Amino acid sequence: MIAGFAYHGQQEKAFELVRKMQSEELNLDVFTLSALLTACSFLPSEYSIGCHKGITSLGLLLLQFDEMLKDGLKIDSFVVSSLLGVLSNLMYLELGKQFHAQTIKTGLEFDLTIGSSLVTMYSKCGNTGDSDSQKVFDLLCATNVVSWTAKIAGYAQNGQGLEALQTFEQMLGKDIEPDAMTFVGV
Repeated sequence: MIAGFAYHGQQEKAFELVRKMQSEELNLDVFTLSALLTACSFLPSEYSIGCHKGITSLGLLLLQFDEMLKDGLKIDSFVVSSLLGVLSNLMYLELGKQFHAQTIKTGLEFDLTIGSSLVTMYSKCGNTGDSDSQKVFDLLCATNVVSWTAKIAGYAQNGQGLEALQTFEQMLGKDIEPDAMTFVGV
């Protein structure tokens, strides 16, 4: 239910359900965490920082994530990408770097979805070129249109149009077909 509310723009109802869970001392699971991250990512940044009326903060979400790892729960690429998306939208570079370190510890860094999310996170924080964004991209075992588009959009968003065009040409040279999002970045 929380995910349904979050995906359909009814964040208040999603948060209300989470508050009810907390009042009944129910633990958040991986699915609830994903839905909550989604709800946070759709809020304007002034709300996302506190993640809505004190229900939880990004720090609490990170602690919850850490607890899930300690409890042995398998965290999938969707949860990690969702969290990286929230960090990207809020441009929390330092938290993003800490979370990147966590993905290295758990062996998730080389997942293509997570790698693309890391490229996006570093790029949105202005960290492009010969930086962490480029290093993550270079470490990906495989690339696809999503990872290339993340790199292109990162350059474009940081006023590096020439680099965006050069990267687009490189992508075409690898026989990767651009999609509509790629063209937005170019």
